[in-house]
Amino acid sequence: MIAKESSISNKDKIILISLFYFMIFQNVLENYFNIFGILDEAMSAAIVIIAIINILSSRRKYVICKNNKKILVSVLALIIIGIIGNLKTDYQTMIPALKDAVCVLKGIITYVFIPLCLSNLNLDEYLTTMNNHLKFITGLVFLTVIANLLFDIFPYYEIRFGIKSQQIFFTHPTYLASFSVIIIILLSVNLREHEENKKYIILMLLVLASTLRFKSIAFIPIYMYLYYIVFKKQRKLQLLDVGILCVLGGVFAISQVMEYFNNPDWARNVLTMNSLNIAKDNFPIGTGFGTYASWASGESYSNIYYDYNISTTWGISPDFYEFIADTFWPMIIGQFGVLGLGIYIYILLRIYKNIINNDNLDYYFGQILALLYLIILSIAEASFSGPIVVVYMALIAVLGNKKIGRLRL
Repeated sequence: MIAKESSISNKDKIILISLFYFMIFQNVLENYFNIFGILDEAMSAAIVIIAIINILSSRRKYVICKNNKKILVSVLALIIIGIIGNLKTDYQTMIPALKDAVCVLKGIITYVFIPLCLSNLNLDEYLTTMNNHLKFITGLVFLTVIANLLFDIFPYYEIRFGIKSQQIFFTHPTYLASFSVIIIILLSVNLREHEENKKYIILMLLVLASTLRFKSIAFIPIYMYLYYIVFKKQRKLQLLDVGILCVLGGVFAISQVMEYFNNPDWARNVLTMNSLNIAKDNFPIGTGFGTYASWASGESYSNIYYDYNISTTWGISPDFYEFIADTFWPMIIGQFGVLGLGIYIYILLRIYKNIINNDNLDYYFGQILALLYLIILSIAEASFSGPIVVVYMALIAVLGNKKIGRLRL
């Protein structure tokens, strides 16, 4: 999409910066105001609506790139598979199935449609505008973590290695970790113009480490290696680099993964093992939206858990389903079968294809970090269907186009 340069109006600055704050602090706001619990779904829906309005009302020709067209076709295929699965198995009613469809697809939909919402915004200018906000947020959060370590101002989730796992004003350490990664990425893509960002990145990496999540700790050496490749070597990832990144992530994450899956009664293990049985029994399409390993399957309890004798497992029972959506790939395998799994992996590969075609190394760095973090989280968390996916996918899409738009309301 070709766009002319323009400066950011004061109105646009207020709108974009406000949306940014709302999205990165969604978990904190939701803890006090329940309405913010649907902010990510509302943002995804708004993006689609604004994109459609822009296409219909503008004389300009809005172009969807070839890869994104393939992604949209794949999304449609996934929807069809899910609907067939629902009709075939009858494990879930319509409303919970629709809610789950939104959760599963909101990140991908955001990725495809957000460029169509925006025109004439110079991204370099917007990032420069945001940089002082990022530094302020970093300082505030870092000092809050230090104060909490010293004075126990906020509750902690657990003790690991004799240290309290930090979550400060978030509801769980994983939300603080995801928040930290977003700030790190945005500080990094603006690093060449703002060299002082280095010290703020270090502070935020320390905040990330303070969560003591193995997934977060795994991200730190990956970040450092990618930084070396992109900023020092001035190149993109090669096949050898991908292998090194896998080793780096694996060294730090394997103990946690083995802990989950070596305990046969833990929810993650039970959901993973049974997803394979469900995929085999319902080959090749699975059981449909909202039927397995998704939050909707707990809220409107799916009979599939009774059929596979796992309804008494702690964390996925009718009375306590806190961990029922604590995985991602078992949900994809169970609900959409091997065919749906293949389609979802294909979608991620199309997104990766778009990323490697980015000629701006700084933005490429941010995109690849965001996608890698979502993949790391997906090993033991529903990252691609959780609240964070909208802001991460929006970031990946935005960094893919250097000039992508002025927000139209």
